[in-house]
Amino acid sequence: MVSTNLDTFRKSKKERLADSYVSKEEKQAERREIRKQSKINPMKGKTNKEKVKNKAMSMVMPKKQKNLMERYKSIKERINHIKYRLGKVRDGKLKVH
Repeated sequence: MVSTNLDTFRKSKKERLADSYVSKEEKQAERREIRKQSKINPMKGKTNKEKVKNKAMSMVMPKKQKNLMERYKSIKERINHIKYRLGKVRDGKLKVH
């Protein structure tokens, strides 16, 4: 093949960017399709709330009771508990480098 017969046309940078540019509507359409597929996907995992619905009540109740009891603790008890958990940080013994 003779070099003069080669197709040497090359797009400018603006033309290449214009071809690769995707409008917002097209992006949104692609995202919608992906979301639909992920909802249909059987390999998709369950959320924690869905898992709790299938658990026995005896497994779930202690955690619920603990949360309820924490709500009704006095403010002073809550503050003392937080201070106790902070420990070294509160006393200034923890050295951060």
